[in-house]
Amino acid sequence: MKSKKGMSGIIETIIIIGIALFAIGIVWYALNEIVIGQTENIALSEKCLGVDVRATSVDCSNPSVCSVILNRKTGGDKIGGVKMIFRNETDSTSSTIDVLGNIAPLQTITKTGIDSEIVNATSIGVTAYFEDSSGNEQLCSQAKYYTFG
Repeated sequence: MKSKKGMSGIIETIIIIGIALFAIGIVWYALNEIVIGQTENIALSEKCLGVDVRATSVDCSNPSVCSVILNRKTGGDKIGGVKMIFRNETDSTSSTIDVLGNIAPLQTITKTGIDSEIVNATSIGVTAYFEDSSGNEQLCSQAKYYTFG
């Protein structure tokens, strides 16, 4: 007759190896999500460094309707558009207006008839954004401000 006492040790070893592989898989998944997220943030920051869009002239002589000249400096990738943030320092309100589409390097565009929703706006901030693979806006963190009025 053959002895079956040695089989329980082998089964225990296989179960322990399986649990260890399962635990390694969970840790790998969690770390992979963190690394991929940080890689996307670094790529966006790198893109934003190469883009410089500024308001070079703002006319809000009509209380809440403005005309803005935007100028893009050299360099950088294609952008999805820019956000213009109008501010009124007297009552600390702001309004954000979206300008869709790419502004090519060294291009100047004029946007007229913009309803800033802010009466007597005194400054404008401009920040570029990119679109990710899902079509979501990824804003650059640094806005360029222009004071007028």
